Amino acid sequence: MSKGFTVPEVLVVISIIAILSLIMLPYYDVAKQQLAVDRSASKLAQDIRLVIEKAKSTQEEPACGSSYSYGYGIRLRTNDLGEYLLFADCDNNNNYDLSDELIGQGPIEFEDGVEIESLSRNNLNIVFRPPDPTVTISNNDDMATIIIRSVQYPEKKRTIIINKIGLIDIN
Repeated sequence: MSKGFTVPEVLVVISIIAILSLIMLPYYDVAKQQLAVDRSASKLAQDIRLVIEKAKSTQEEPACGSSYSYGYGIRLRTNDLGEYLLFADCDNNNNYDLSDELIGQGPIEFEDGVEIESLSRNNLNIVFRPPDPTVTISNNDDMATIIIRSVQYPEKKRTIIINKIGLIDIN
């Protein structure tokens, strides 16, 4: 008795693989875009947590050229659909402006094909002040809502909610 595959068995296996590939191929791009949106939402939440940690840290090098840092924040705008800023709030006004220091090299961009669909405010600033940190959301709102989506498939989206105590939820 010899071991091995017969030609009909190999053809059946190849046929099954080909059929499954043809079924899955049209959904590849949709799945790829959904994963890009998911990764972008996770990256945004991770960057918000980074800002929170900077506000909590006593070991952090002081921003704004002083021994005391007023707070750290994130700014999102509906005009800048594909990016956001992390900043040190040097002038203590709870908004990003030219007197504030950027954290990192500049705007952080979402993955290709991902953009902001809507914000709870057109210019959304969320600032975390040491040591607790105390959370200030634009215009003293109770929570901020950020919806990001795929440009190619607008139904593929994620909602990020940040509340007054700094809890971040991704739906």
